[in-house]
Amino acid sequence: MTQPPEFPDTPPTPPGGEVPPAQYPSYPTSPGGAPQDPANAYPPPPGAYPPPAGIQYGAPQHTNQLAVWSMVTGILAGILGLIGACGVIFGPIAIGLAIPARNQITNSQGAQKGSGMATAGLVLGIIGTAVSLMWIVLIATGVLDLPNFG
Repeated sequence: MTQPPEFPDTPPTPPGGEVPPAQYPSYPTSPGGAPQDPANAYPPPPGAYPPPAGIQYGAPQHTNQLAVWSMVTGILAGILGLIGACGVIFGPIAIGLAIPARNQITNSQGAQKGSGMATAGLVLGIIGTAVSLMWIVLIATGVLDLPNFG
């Protein structure tokens, strides 16, 4: 038998004819001996900020229910305020729900969300109440007459 030709790219065979095993990079292991994820094997880069105190990193946020109801009643107050004087009923309710909702969201240190909804409910509640009061004043002073269907 003849020897195969030597290729210039292949490393020479060591004496004895055995090829050494391939060398792979080693990653740090956990206390149990299991290899760790290489992406998390190194500490964060210098200058990285830690998570804020009092908040668990990655803790799920939930929406404050008072903020949701404040926005819903604020929308009703705004719509009913434009139609007539019925917005005076839902406007104070929206305002009364929005103020404690905003306080709860602020005091939760990031665990609750919905600050924008609470603010929208507050603003719409104020607008609905003001427009409804305007309707009431205009009707009471006789500037506007109610339609007579009889």
